[in-house]
Amino acid sequence: MSRQTLMCAGCARRIRRDQPHIGVLDYERGREIPYHAACQERAAEDMSAMLERGHLYVISHYHVCPDESPSLDCSEGCFSGKLGAASFAGTGGGG
Repeated sequence: MSRQTLMCAGCARRIRRDQPHIGVLDYERGREIPYHAACQERAAEDMSAMLERGHLYVISHYHVCPDESPSLDCSEGCFSGKLGAASFAGTGGGG
């Protein structure tokens, strides 16, 4: 089985398998767009733009972390926690 190389959509650099990263799953196209954890602000901006166009996307986070319940706000600081709030920017309606 071949291993696909993940390339960050935010900085265009390779994502190693052991690096924390985010995947934005595009349901309509059946693909996942990967971002380094360090590029999560760019991921949030891109996801907000996608949501404004009315598309359905899901965020996944991937990391090896000693935290018992790793999440976007894990105790190890893999992610800043801003992504969860920022990703909903396109769903709030507004003027």
